[in-house]
Amino acid sequence: LSVFYCALTIGRFGCASFAERWGYRRTLMYSALGALLVYPLIIFSSAILWIGAGVFLCALFLAPLYPTAIAYGTQQFAERRGAITGLLSMALSLGSTLPPYWTGWLGKQFGLAAALRWNYALLFPLFTITLFIPVLRTTPSEK
Repeated sequence: LSVFYCALTIGRFGCASFAERWGYRRTLMYSALGALLVYPLIIFSSAILWIGAGVFLCALFLAPLYPTAIAYGTQQFAERRGAITGLLSMALSLGSTLPPYWTGWLGKQFGLAAALRWNYALLFPLFTITLFIPVLRTTPSEK
């Protein structure tokens, strides 16, 4: 867990240096895709070094999702900035707090491998959603 949260902190600070340069949509898409590509290191590897690398890289890729989603949401809906910030903060907080609980519960019921596969399966809809963000609403500068 320490490896995960260390990478998450590094990723959040690092995100500020490239998110605006790449664009918020692209940052969200690359973050989800990166997590999708490195998560198999956690599931399918038996070597502790590869598992640790997978956990670190997965956290590094997931880190920009929270701040970038808030920035993008408030940019897209500037007229409702307060409501969007509150709604996204609540949704993103739930999205970052619930997985440890259901991973523990699923791990207890069906084994850790099944719980980790469930989490991996959820990365597919996350990536798919990032592909459809431009369709939902765009500003002239993001087209």
